[in-house]
Amino acid sequence: SAAMVAAEVATPVATQPKAMSPSSVTVAVEDILYEEDLLRNAFSLKYWMRYLDAKRKTPAASRNVLFERALKHLPGSYKLWRMYMRERREQLKGQCPLGAAHAQEVLVFQRA
Repeated sequence: SAAMVAAEVATPVATQPKAMSPSSVTVAVEDILYEEDLLRNAFSLKYWMRYLDAKRKTPAASRNVLFERALKHLPGSYKLWRMYMRERREQLKGQCPLGAAHAQEVLVFQRA
């Protein structure tokens, strides 16, 4: 079970910042239950929403990785895309619109 979690987390995602790539993500002990639920059914919006809710206080980069993982399994989920795009907009408030972070956000919006 832990090997499958590591394989899932290690899947590359093109739009993630270099500092927080999925291959460098480790699963915390408190996340194991969520990861096991997702191993059983990665296409369950309910499981992804529960996991995202539990991680709402974590740094933006780790939430972005979690959103990207969820969207890999549920690319047609309007609810996930809307939450992710809203959160990305909040992360960029007050930043220069010509920066690299805004270029990443444009890529996310184009994929949606």
